[in-house]
Amino acid sequence: MTTEEDSPADGDAEPADAAATKSDASGRDEDADERRGESAAASAAREDAEADGIESRLAGGPDALADPRDGLQNPAENVPRPEVPDTTPDTPEAPSTDDVPEGLRAEFWELVFAANVALFGLSLGAMLVGFQENVPLGLLALLVGGLAGLFLVHRYRNRQHTP
Repeated sequence: MTTEEDSPADGDAEPADAAATKSDASGRDEDADERRGESAAASAAREDAEADGIESRLAGGPDALADPRDGLQNPAENVPRPEVPDTTPDTPEAPSTDDVPEGLRAEFWELVFAANVALFGLSLGAMLVGFQENVPLGLLALLVGGLAGLFLVHRYRNRQHTP
């Protein structure tokens, strides 16, 4: 009985002694690769690269490959710098307080105070009465706020129009 190893099918098969020699040599190569820490795939890739001559071209020989980064410029040198406009606003100067007549200034602050008292009194009084927390105090705050509001309306309608 013959096996495929014993009888060559195509006639291209190696003799048995040559096959044994090849397997012994490859076994020694695998042992050397394992000692260097390379796997079989890594050693095959290394052998393939050596056969192609890539190592000599990368090493800088006469037909060496050029570094693709040689033609590139530093990107920081090519970035255009935009002109930054001045962001300081041109603010007009405030008018001096000497331009306002003294009576008008006093009347203005009097009306501002009356408006604040009316707003506070009416708001607080409505909340105290509405939530039934302290109804007598709420009614008093409503009364004070209402009187301050009436004073404000009366003074504003009857003020003297000063140019």
